[in-house]
Amino acid sequence: MLKVELNKAGLVVIQPIRIEDGKNILCTIIYSSNESIESKMILPETAKPQDLGSAITYYRRYALQSLFLLAAEDDDGNTASGAPVTKPITNTVATPATTQVRR
Repeated sequence: MLKVELNKAGLVVIQPIRIEDGKNILCTIIYSSNESIESKMILPETAKPQDLGSAITYYRRYALQSLFLLAAEDDDGNTASGAPVTKPITNTVATPATTQVRR
């Protein structure tokens, strides 16, 4: 749904994984017709591919929620417990390394 709304607004979002200074970095880049915004988050170090895959999934979600001011949905824990699904973000595990605006 978000992708459709972004396309209507003339925005494109990509989230590649890069290696910088030996660390896995999730980059979130939002492109418009004449500028871009880039946010970077350092991913946790883990030897297990499944753990890294899970971290990438959550960090991608948190990056988009942060950049577009979206309410968080804890669809894993709250669904299992029967608690309400939507609640505001109060604590994120991701630490932004940098955010840059390019024109």
